[in-house]
Amino acid sequence: MQRSLKKSNAGLNPNNSASAMESIMITNKMMNNWRLCLGGAGLAAFCISTPVLAQESGEQKNARPVIEEVIVSAQKRQEGIRDVPISMMALDAEFLSEKGITDFSELSNFVPNVKMRTDVGSGANMNIRGFSKQAGNVAFDQSVGLLIDGVPYNDNDFFLIGLVDLARIEILRGPQGTLLGKNTTAGMVNITTNRPTDEFSAYADLQSGTYNQKRIEAAVGGPIITDALNFRLAGLSDKREGVFKNTTAIVGEDPRSFFPGVPEKELDRDREAFRIKLEAPNFMGSVLGLQYERADLSATGNGTEILSIDQDTEDYLRQFDPNLDVEPGNYRGSENDPAYSERVVEKVVLSWEKSFGEWNMNVAAGKANVSGLIEGGDPTPAPLFGFLFLTDKPQVNFDAVLTSPLLFSDKVDFTIGTFYEKRDLSVDMNVRLNTEPFAAIIVAANSDTSVVLPASLITSPLPLNDALQEESTVYFDQEAETKALYGQLNWYFSDRWELTLGLRVSNEDKAADIRRVFDSQNTAITTTTLGYEEFDISLSRSETTTQPKIALNFKPTDDISLFLHWARGFRGGGYNSGPGRSTGIEYDKEVVDEYAFNAKMRLLDGSMNLNFGLYRMELRDFQLLTTGPNDLAAVTTNAGEAQTQGMEADLMWLPTNWLAVTTAVGYNDSTFIEFPFGPCAADNADSDGDGDERCDLKGERLPNAPEWSAALSLNARVPFSRLPILNNLGDLELLAGVNAEYQTEATTGLPGDDRFTQAEYTRYGANLGVASPGNGWTLRLTVKNITDEVVNRVILPIPTTANLVQNVEPPRTAYVQFRWEY
Repeated sequence: MQRSLKKSNAGLNPNNSASAMESIMITNKMMNNWRLCLGGAGLAAFCISTPVLAQESGEQKNARPVIEEVIVSAQKRQEGIRDVPISMMALDAEFLSEKGITDFSELSNFVPNVKMRTDVGSGANMNIRGFSKQAGNVAFDQSVGLLIDGVPYNDNDFFLIGLVDLARIEILRGPQGTLLGKNTTAGMVNITTNRPTDEFSAYADLQSGTYNQKRIEAAVGGPIITDALNFRLAGLSDKREGVFKNTTAIVGEDPRSFFPGVPEKELDRDREAFRIKLEAPNFMGSVLGLQYERADLSATGNGTEILSIDQDTEDYLRQFDPNLDVEPGNYRGSENDPAYSERVVEKVVLSWEKSFGEWNMNVAAGKANVSGLIEGGDPTPAPLFGFLFLTDKPQVNFDAVLTSPLLFSDKVDFTIGTFYEKRDLSVDMNVRLNTEPFAAIIVAANSDTSVVLPASLITSPLPLNDALQEESTVYFDQEAETKALYGQLNWYFSDRWELTLGLRVSNEDKAADIRRVFDSQNTAITTTTLGYEEFDISLSRSETTTQPKIALNFKPTDDISLFLHWARGFRGGGYNSGPGRSTGIEYDKEVVDEYAFNAKMRLLDGSMNLNFGLYRMELRDFQLLTTGPNDLAAVTTNAGEAQTQGMEADLMWLPTNWLAVTTAVGYNDSTFIEFPFGPCAADNADSDGDGDERCDLKGERLPNAPEWSAALSLNARVPFSRLPILNNLGDLELLAGVNAEYQTEATTGLPGDDRFTQAEYTRYGANLGVASPGNGWTLRLTVKNITDEVVNRVILPIPTTANLVQNVEPPRTAYVQFRWEY
């Protein structure tokens, strides 16, 4: 009997990869197949290949739709996803186009237990199972890793590029440190872009919609020199006006504003990107590749609106904007200086792939940088404070991996590799505040608060602007160097059993120079209320980590895979990039252990996949920022312990050869096990009565971790020849789809405070279109958030007050899409 658990020995060889994908994904020989690659709750991902409802006869007419397994590279070798002991999901380009997914924020709507935010002015936030890199410290390492074409990018800003000319996205849940490195304690996103080929191909995808949306994505590729050099060129222009109105724009700019102009709209989009790939498929018996990519990105606003406000504060703020909007949920806000960001991303990758018989060597060297700025102010029409962050994040890395064929009578295969990375981080963080309005809002929000300004300020000989404005800057420069060795061995000790052992040993050295200065002579509030102080320090640290994993796989039949696995991951320690004072700067590494059971099943002669999994993640030394209620000088800390445990399941079913049904559900119980000094609201300070203004958050749920989340999608593709009246319209096909997403109540701000929550909600989307497979074009109308459901991403207090604002996701949008492929 042929061993059912044998893995592909193709490694990451592009030629083997292409043939494997072709043999897996195009097994149905009928013309005009419809492919839908989906994954259920992160446990597995499959490529649905369903024939359209044509006027078939004979074998075609009786053919039963089949769900074919997709090939992935999650373990640095090409293998069927049902052989991978990882909770994961894979989506191909067709699914992304079908659902109108153009960035990670939209992608997370289809993946339970995953929350991604990449479409706001303040930057990216990636969250899996409640674990994420907390905003506020640029120097925090990621908890969700990013791998693009085999190269890791260790900063959340790289997620902002957008989804351009992709072949596949894999979303891996749980720590992935053994093969993919540190800083993947929550999970990993593995992206594969389309490669150059020896045949000409091209596509253009045009979208036009509400809020003046204009999106153009296109790619072309083929041979430059036959059998010697191929190319692929891809480009993107993605622009959309803001979907959120700002009432303060009518009033105009306050003379004390920190930045010129008041935008009328927020939550806009402006992205331009291009990528060029060159590949020599026969370079001295190997494959040599070179690619360059650049993206220019900008975004305005976070969609901030007032959620709750006391009358005194409202009256005070109306002095700055008489049209102050205090009604939540109407996509209207009132901000004098909303957040604005600009970023330039550049990447160069050199790759080399060589086969030595059945052995494969893959080498990738990358150089990348994200540079740019984030500026903005407080979430009110008053010029309370403003901030400006200038960042530069260059990185260089090298990865070499060797994959073996099956050895020792087809009993063993293995992967070994080495990794090197050097990262620099330069951040200039400037904060300015206007003394008078800042002090006044404290008085307005707290009737029993008395703010007495120093007499030296009142009688100051300084010019008025200097006397009433305070300014301070932090200069943060960090260097990090990482070296690692890693390996994984698969032992097929019987026809139905497999044992996987993995280990990664890495060392990282970090050094940082941190300096805070006062740029104004007046420091009344920065030193008293905020607690800032001038300092100049140099710090260094070194840590060595060992990341093991073990997995046991049993296949009772060829259609059922059962996995037990344990893995450990780390997130590197480091320094706070924006400290207010010289204490609370350094923090240690974060450690997570995951225990999981997964079952991946193929049922009903291949027309259904049912997948189920249980997991438990125990996280120690959780890296967090914490502040007092009236303190903007956050300190970094290792928060003790957190835990998440739950279930993820999916069902994919092809009841007919024209309909696909997919559903996924996730249950996630994420809580702090120990966090005695968590942040809390100004009117809820010292809730545990220990004399510390901060709160004990033991037993509270983690932010952005709903207990239940689910997604449902129905998709149909029907030839017009099978429809009444329309049966004379040639080879045209009717396309239709509906989808729904659901989640229960979730904390979106300070844990343990019911005011900081997003209520239970359900959102719907739909699309309707027509396609001409013979001519390669598709025309589709897509509507997102049909019922205009208001969903907040985060709830925040107006600094030093108990008043609240919320950042909301976009309202209902619609667009027409035309796609042509050659």
